[in-house]
Amino acid sequence: MAMVTSRNKYNRQIAEPSPARRGAAGLVISPAQCRGARALLSISQQDLAELAGVSLALINHFESGRRRPGLIRLNAIREALLVRGVDFLDQAESGPGVRLRERERLSFAR
Repeated sequence: MAMVTSRNKYNRQIAEPSPARRGAAGLVISPAQCRGARALLSISQQDLAELAGVSLALINHFESGRRRPGLIRLNAIREALLVRGVDFLDQAESGPGVRLRERERLSFAR
């Protein structure tokens, strides 16, 4: 079984998780989706790091394309954003992206 790879903005080759490792919910989010989700919520990288229980450096490196977190940390980031009302759109929908759920269903309390 061949490993699927891509290149980050520094032209370094990085491994992509296989579809089987992504799981049915599509646990993988892109750096752009992470930045977009933070922007929708008006939270800083530091805020997201605290909410997800990961380091600020990990968030910074992930969003800049220098590092791809492991699936456990990536899922923690994704879950921290999901519980605050962010929906992740995948390729099957209108391309990868993010959106906020309806405001009346949300609680922005931290």
